[in-house]
This record gives sequence, C-alpha cells and structure tokens, in this order.
Amino acid sequence: MASTSRYIKKSFISSQKSLDTIGRQYIRQVLKRYQERDRKALVQKNYKTNSNHKTIRESREVVYLRRYDYFLLKNHDDIDFTPGWRKSKRGEDYYFDPSVYEQRFLTLDKHFPKILELKEMYVRFNQSHMNVTALTSCHKSALICCHGIALTDVNLFFQY
Repeated sequence: MASTSRYIKKSFISSQKSLDTIGRQYIRQVLKRYQERDRKALVQKNYKTNSNHKTIRESREVVYLRRYDYFLLKNHDDIDFTPGWRKSKRGEDYYFDPSVYEQRFLTLDKHFPKILELKEMYVRFNQSHMNVTALTSCHKSALICCHGIALTDVNLFFQY
C-alpha cells in the first residue's frame, strides 16, 4: 500500500510538471505567432511610409503573454484575485483587477481555456486523492480516465 501511495504522489507531481511544461511551450508558440504578426505589420508600415524602422513597440498581446502567463501556469488557489491599486515600475498607480486580466489573457488563444481547465482538473484530482493509501477500483478508473482525457486534450493543443 505504501508503494502505491508513493507511485500516486510521484505520478501526480510528474503530470503536473508535464502540464506546466506543455503550457510554457504552448505560450511560447503563441507568443512567436503574435511577434511574427507584429513584424509583418512593421514591414508593411515601412513599405507604406517609405521608412526603415527596425523595432516596434510590443503589442498588447505580447505584453499579456509575457507578464500574465501565471494565470495559466499557477494553481488558481495560489493566485490572489482581489482587485486593488498597484504601483508600476515607473512608480505610477494603476488599478489591477486580476479576473479581468485573466479573461483577457485566456482570449488570446482558443486553447488557453482548455489548458487551464485540464490543469485545474489535475489539481482537484490531486487534492482529493493524494491522501488515499489504498486505491479502490473506482479511484483507479478515475485515475485512468483523468490521464486518458489529459492525453487526448494535449494532442489537441498541437493541432492548430
């Protein structure tokens, strides 16, 4: 029974890490897509205005993907969703409502909500079954079902 419990803890931790890795890789892919879109827009703008600008200000989408990736990667229980005034790096005050920023972040790509749902499913399953020393057949089928859903959903992320 102790070996089963150790195996479960190991598999949950490794599956959590693999979901984090998949999430990070996918965020990078989406970031590169937006950066390429911005580069093409810069080339088009340079052609229209007959100029030779080399750099462009980061678009809002790129800023969101760089700053707020924790909405997808962190557990929701660990994120403080209380809105309030914050200070920027320049010392300016601004109102920050995490739920609004999370919704904006999730709308950047159609697969982000599914990745978040999958990650939260793992976290919930992990919390509810971590302290179980002996797995019943019901728990085993739930574990297999959970991993099966994860594998099919992960395959969806790389088909775009």
